[in-house]
Amino acid sequence: MAEYDVDAPTSHSIAKADPREPTSEAVERVARALCITDGTDPDQLNGVVGVAWKLYVEDARVAIGAIREPNEAMLRASGAALKAYIESLPPEERARKRSWRGYEVSNREKTAARWRAMIDAALGDNPR
Repeated sequence: MAEYDVDAPTSHSIAKADPREPTSEAVERVARALCITDGTDPDQLNGVVGVAWKLYVEDARVAIGAIREPNEAMLRASGAALKAYIESLPPEERARKRSWRGYEVSNREKTAARWRAMIDAALGDNPR
């Protein structure tokens, strides 16, 4: 593991990483991804376990906040994803689920399908 000087001036300062501040799971996941992208073990910094990813929390919050408002591509992907999700259900499951345009799909399932499609669109990935 690379050595890091925690006192060196960087965009990731220890001051940003208040362990008492609650962090959502989504923010933690993004912070860990940013840490890994920088080539750092998210769970260790100079031998201290569970510290490195916390240095990226503020950057993670900024990144997530930047996509708070969906763009047109994300909105289009959302509708297409719901249709594709329903069409992907096995016929016997589709036959049991009737309501939304012929199918009963939980809000959780709809939201998850739409969320993944919107993030894919934001990343410029092909819709699934």
